[in-house]
Amino acid sequence: MSTIIIILLLIGVVILAIKNSSQHFKGDGGCCSDHSKIPDKKLQEAVIGYKTIHISGMHCPRCAVKVAESINKIEGASAKVNVEDHIAIVSYDREIVNQKLHDAIEKVGYHIISIKE
Repeated sequence: MSTIIIILLLIGVVILAIKNSSQHFKGDGGCCSDHSKIPDKKLQEAVIGYKTIHISGMHCPRCAVKVAESINKIEGASAKVNVEDHIAIVSYDREIVNQKLHDAIEKVGYHIISIKE
């Protein structure tokens, strides 16, 4: 009886390993699995300013993509993210309150150290 239980547990572990491996090889698993290009966002109006955001928690190109995509969802903001320096340079064509930037970055799992204009 104990042999059957051990075999069932091993089968379960193998199934989970295969599932996670297939996600990884498709580019769906893990933070670092997708080295997508950081999306460019064109602003509709002339740029009126820039903010430099120092971010903790980014460690790979996929982290930078996640941060850029989240900031780029803000109307009037466009981000360039540098994972090595742990910063995002946000250009904007209208005033954007820092709380919006903070919320966008925290939403995808990273933390703001500082925002400088």
